[in-house]
Amino acid sequence: MLLIVVVSGLVAVVVLVLVECLSRWRSGRGRVGEITDAYELAVLAGGGRSPADTVITALVRRNVVRESPEGLCSPVAGMSAEHPAERLVLAILSKRMGHARQAEIERAPGWRPLKKRIRAR
Repeated sequence: MLLIVVVSGLVAVVVLVLVECLSRWRSGRGRVGEITDAYELAVLAGGGRSPADTVITALVRRNVVRESPEGLCSPVAGMSAEHPAERLVLAILSKRMGHARQAEIERAPGWRPLKKRIRAR
């Protein structure tokens, strides 16, 4: 049962990305091969949590952010970020005294304008 749910979710994401790519190509805003990074792919795939999850995962893998088993994120001292989505996560953490749960990061108001800019590329 779990396998069916996972496979269905993956198929839905692939379909959404393909539809977005096709609509960009038809509208002349871009070509199918112009997705530049994982963050753009996460935004185009949709879902409210996907971009935040992707950014947090990338920052954790690069040791820019630490995440506890409970989902509490905190920045690593002296580390910085280059991508606007990464800078947004670090700004959210600094506004919350250096600690925030992943769910709080996902609901932060800065995501909406960032997603809009990414979709407009």
